[in-house]
Amino acid sequence: QDDVSIALSDFIAILKNRKYDMCDRASLFEVATHFRHLSNNKTFLVDVILNELCSDGPFQAKNVYGPTVFMVHTCEDYFIRANLWRPISELERSIEGFRYDICHDHNFDILTVGYFGPGYRARTYSYDASVISGVLGERIAIKNEGEIQLTEGKMMLYKAKRDIHIQLPPKSLSISLNFIPRNKWISQPQYQFDEDSGVIVRYLHSLGNELTVRMAGVLGDDRAFNYLDQIRRTHPSPHLRALAAVSQARLRVKDSDSLQASLSPTRSSVEKHIFEIESREPGASLREVGAGY
Repeated sequence: QDDVSIALSDFIAILKNRKYDMCDRASLFEVATHFRHLSNNKTFLVDVILNELCSDGPFQAKNVYGPTVFMVHTCEDYFIRANLWRPISELERSIEGFRYDICHDHNFDILTVGYFGPGYRARTYSYDASVISGVLGERIAIKNEGEIQLTEGKMMLYKAKRDIHIQLPPKSLSISLNFIPRNKWISQPQYQFDEDSGVIVRYLHSLGNELTVRMAGVLGDDRAFNYLDQIRRTHPSPHLRALAAVSQARLRVKDSDSLQASLSPTRSSVEKHIFEIESREPGASLREVGAGY
């Protein structure tokens, strides 16, 4: 058992000095050793929370996640977050169709470790992203990888655009730590799957500029059209490229066909697919569709 314990500042300094390649998963296995040492420190997280509560600035200003996530540290190459996992309540048990989590993949790698409590359970799967189109309603061959429990001290690496999981409630309050590198997969679509059939039922996104792009198509003018044109041509996310084209088409209806044609199938068939469904019904790509879609 590796019981070495280090401070958050030590962990940050190690990664800064050794300059790990965040796109190289072999490097992440080296990072994992130091991350385990950080997780062995059972006081650092409380210290970070208290220091932020006592600071003059806004609490969790860089947190784009929900109330069960605490951002521990963020920088250009990676970020660290703490996730709170609560047991299911009696009220939630009584709600028909209540879901604790959804079956999903990620467009970033997650190195995770159980920090406190018995830990969540998860049913895990995998798939081959190189052989799929990635459009809503597509049936994917997902491989059952079994069930895991993220007990205290246990580490796992969820691989971007390969691993799928659905997290299940722990028996009692639990905390996990996540180390998330900012690497090359971040611009790829993230999927929700129907667990039984493997069908892609929804795109999951957290792009901060998506709302701006959508609003530009409703309230914009020629200046907005030109701004959207740059996004349509150059943005790394196929989802945002498609949404920019949809907003442009709303501003100039006569150019709709040429804008759709500009979303080349050689770049991403997902672009054309999103353009088609979003043109018919705004927001359709973010709503869950039935497994028989």
